[in-house]
Amino acid sequence: MEAYKKTFIDVLFNCGAFRTGQFKLKSGRMSPYFVNVGVFNSGTLLQTLGEAYAASILDHVTETGFDVVFGPSYKGIPIALATTIALHAHHGVTKGWVFDRKERKTYGEFTSGQTDADAARSCLVGAMIKPGMRVAIVDDVFTTGGTKLDVVTLLRTAEPEVSIPALFIAVDRMEKDDKGNSAIDAFVQKTGIPVYSIVNVYEIVQHLSQNGRINSETQESIESYLQKYGCPRTR
Repeated sequence: MEAYKKTFIDVLFNCGAFRTGQFKLKSGRMSPYFVNVGVFNSGTLLQTLGEAYAASILDHVTETGFDVVFGPSYKGIPIALATTIALHAHHGVTKGWVFDRKERKTYGEFTSGQTDADAARSCLVGAMIKPGMRVAIVDDVFTTGGTKLDVVTLLRTAEPEVSIPALFIAVDRMEKDDKGNSAIDAFVQKTGIPVYSIVNVYEIVQHLSQNGRINSETQESIESYLQKYGCPRTR
């Protein structure tokens, strides 16, 4: 396992972003663990988060594989900023950042008579999206994928020739829905955009158990949950 993954897992555990117990998820399932990246709410933790995303992006698409980092509002905004800062500070890689506003801008350069592309561009803040630009998307988690599909539509409407090399999330729970389908797999099939996580739940359990951070009972509980609801480890 890469060093940045181990560091990220340790921080997840130490700050309480990864917790064990009994938690009711939005899906209604009772899970033996819970992940909340929103706990990364200080400068120090946000720096660690940005460094982990930066390392994952360089690991999967390399320095030359993207031009800007896009963070969907609202949780993706600080992630995009932290990632671009980490790319520059730790790797000497300078990239742009951009995020979306929830409401269209209707003043200044964006007034009446807008095309769909104009309307979409009015929702973007930060680096200007140009033809052929490669946009790496960063967000905290992946649940149903609805928000991610909206973002892809927005970017492709603003600039039809935009390229999206990958979507990056913090933790992949590796879960299927009640019909046995993976929301991430469905997103990849629909958009053609690969999804990468900094770590997945199997890697978290492996690292924490090897270092005595969780006991065998907790490990067995999580593994039993994944046997019932989890996707294959090969994803």
